[in-house]
Amino acid sequence: MDEDSKKVLSDFQNLENRFRREILHKISNTTPSKLSNDQFHSLINSARSIERDWSKLIKKFKKIVK
Repeated sequence: MDEDSKKVLSDFQNLENRFRREILHKISNTTPSKLSNDQFHSLINSARSIERDWSKLIKKFKKIVK
């Protein structure tokens, strides 16, 4: 595996860990009805940030695969 591929794979793994930490952990520690407005918006912002990073990684991955 070349260096670019290793870097993208590492980035995917880091993003997966970030998703687990920032989204799943927060959701599993509370029930939706108990989320404050700030907690809800924090989850939404984290999800949007992860989605942007995910899109960037997909583009990098497609360049490597070509």
